[in-house]
Amino acid sequence: MKTLFLTVYLLAISISLSLGQTISGVVNSYARVTAINTGTNVVTIDNLNGSIIDFDAGEKVLLIQMKGATIDGTNTATFGDILSYNDAGNYEMASIQFLNDLGGGGYEITLDDINRTYTPGTPGGYVQVVSVPQYTDVTINGTVTPDTWNDSQGTGGIVTFEVSGTLTLGANVDVSQQGFGGGVPNTTGDGGCVKSTDYARNAGSGGTSDGTHQARKGLGITTEISNMEYGRANLANGGGGGSTHNAGGGGGGNYTAGGIGGKGWPGASICPGSVANGGGLGGIALDYSAGTNKVFMGGGGGGGQQNNNNATVGGKGGGMIIIRANIVTTNCGGTYGFLADGEDASITAGNDGGGGGGAGGTILLEVNQYNLPCAIVAHANGGSGANVDDGAAHGGGGGGGVGPLLVNNPPGTPAVFSSTPGIPGNDCNAGSPGCDATGTDGGTCSSCTDSGWTVPGTTIPLPIELGKFSVKLTDQNTVDIRWVTISEKNTSHFIIEKTTDFHTFSQISRTEAVGNSIILQHYSAQDNYPNSGINYYRLKSVDTDGATSYSKWQAVNYQTTTPSIDLYPNPAKEDIRLVVKTGQVSPITVYVINQLGQGQLKQTGQTNQVMQVPVNKLPAGMYTVMVIYQQQKFYKPLIINR
Repeated sequence: MKTLFLTVYLLAISISLSLGQTISGVVNSYARVTAINTGTNVVTIDNLNGSIIDFDAGEKVLLIQMKGATIDGTNTATFGDILSYNDAGNYEMASIQFLNDLGGGGYEITLDDINRTYTPGTPGGYVQVVSVPQYTDVTINGTVTPDTWNDSQGTGGIVTFEVSGTLTLGANVDVSQQGFGGGVPNTTGDGGCVKSTDYARNAGSGGTSDGTHQARKGLGITTEISNMEYGRANLANGGGGGSTHNAGGGGGGNYTAGGIGGKGWPGASICPGSVANGGGLGGIALDYSAGTNKVFMGGGGGGGQQNNNNATVGGKGGGMIIIRANIVTTNCGGTYGFLADGEDASITAGNDGGGGGGAGGTILLEVNQYNLPCAIVAHANGGSGANVDDGAAHGGGGGGGVGPLLVNNPPGTPAVFSSTPGIPGNDCNAGSPGCDATGTDGGTCSSCTDSGWTVPGTTIPLPIELGKFSVKLTDQNTVDIRWVTISEKNTSHFIIEKTTDFHTFSQISRTEAVGNSIILQHYSAQDNYPNSGINYYRLKSVDTDGATSYSKWQAVNYQTTTPSIDLYPNPAKEDIRLVVKTGQVSPITVYVINQLGQGQLKQTGQTNQVMQVPVNKLPAGMYTVMVIYQQQKFYKPLIINR
């Protein structure tokens, strides 16, 4: 097992990023969670998508379970109804204390705390960690987006970050079409009426997997049930697939339910149920309340049914935005905001059923103050169902439901926080006889904004800028700890924490803060009793309201035994040979220093091995050989003769 840690000065750490920063594109990294030890708060991850640096000690993450609901699995109209949410939708913020590289693409991260329950590593768990960048003041100068949700890897679909100062919108945060995927049409064209009233079944008759008869359901917050992936019924908030003959897929659901897909081809009226109710059912509306505090991505729309290879895939649902900021403002260069729309299903190429629209995703904003010189927007619109490009009526897709806009307090004017449902697709070309939309839209809500929401877990970092946090072993075998703040706001005090194993932690000092400052402030502390071996230290900053944040860990290696140093020949003419004898092989750095204290030579090597150091170009005289071993300095006199 390899331990990753930093032993250099921190120029910028998680609670202290530079003022005036700009961001765009993908700012998060993602990883799948395979196991959680709640006793030690150790989380095992793999499927890293991004940079492992974003999961180093001192960084913050979002821990969230994307799926895991239990549904009715009977082949009836109630298939897909949620029986229990279980841990689906649970989430929280946490700070990383330690990172272990397990090799082979696997890692362990130790979090400061885990308060909610999760079920990773089991079918349907889909737990991921997402890095949470920390900013003091930041401007969005180009669209910020996530990695698209990857259902096979169990990662992506979320944009999240925290701003301890001011977030300025100069572009959008956009997670539209980044949520759960839509269902596909049946892969083998079928114009018959076999099993046209089934709600959930396997891909084809006789246990085959060719996708005959009905289209596939859109994805949602539960996993697919084997051999029941196709058919009219929804899959939790995923829309149902269109049935024979040429019915449309249902819209995905989230805050509101998705719409029902349009009827099948009227010429197939002899098929039992195919015209009257062949459209896919809409994904269900999910339960949102600030007390329960669960969040979900938008469900995908169901696929359209086909027999002429013209049906279309259901639209993707919207992803998630989870942002905490002290102040939100805008530069008024345009109307910017937060977008989590579901995808419109694509129009059919002819006489088959259309896919359902994807549901809007979720936007959660924990903002203390909005300072708005002009309007900003937030919406999680449902995607529209697909139109049918034919003169005769076939089933258009159902409209996608809207997603929720979750806030701790409403922003007020001139902000426009409102979402609209997806509309159903037309069953045939506009102007054709009898052309209309027999499906339904994605439901309605007055504004779809719900207040009183806060993000659970570790609080937002304090508005403190650290210029440096360093630890150093002194010649007196004590550890000197120093830090400099560039600015402070409502800071109460600082605590230095120490550990040697990341299981037992101790507080070695408490230092009162200046509190509020815009000039450099210098602080120091000392550990007079370092443990033998590696000692880890971090700075804990405490706000006047009790909120806390942490620096990254810094390390020193204190050895209680002094190495033996052999140096020969001495006096020397051409070169010297040096052996530093210790109980283990470790890197060393050797300097040859003149009587003025000026370094003349530098060479690196390892303990317990002979190092040859050329001194033939140095003038005759008295010198000192300094050996740096495990952050300690050892000296030997040297005479050079000519």
